[in-house]
Amino acid sequence: MSPAKRTGKSSGKAPSTTPPVSPSSMSPTDLRVLAQALSDQVQTLTAELQTAQDAQDQAASLHTTQLQTLRAQIHDQAMEIQGWEHRAASRSQDLRRLLADQAVEIRDLTGRLDRASRQRDVMRDDNDHLLREMALAGSEIHQLQSRIHDLERDLEDS
Repeated sequence: MSPAKRTGKSSGKAPSTTPPVSPSSMSPTDLRVLAQALSDQVQTLTAELQTAQDAQDQAASLHTTQLQTLRAQIHDQAMEIQGWEHRAASRSQDLRRLLADQAVEIRDLTGRLDRASRQRDVMRDDNDHLLREMALAGSEIHQLQSRIHDLERDLEDS
């Protein structure tokens, strides 16, 4: 990890406003105080660095966990979508087959209806012909009955 840049805010203490003093001009007590202050500052900075590193590690761990969760959710959703696509494709294929079967059935029924219509027309023509025949036969019967009646009257008269 690269060293962090110091901003002056990390220790919570204000930077020293006194000009730097050469260590050779300092007394041993001042040197000990300075060394202790520097040691305390190093410990504080080390603790802050460790806290920042821990926070960064925790954030990275959380990020990794979230990524794994999202990947699992995406995988689950992809599988669900594939299931939908499969069912939709299967249903579509079933509907196409059903539509083709119904088209064949409609063509068959249309053919049967056309044949029945032609048979009806033939039967109607036959019926009309029979009605004309019956009318002629009725007329002939009526004429024959009239002749019989005339002949019977002639026979009675004679």
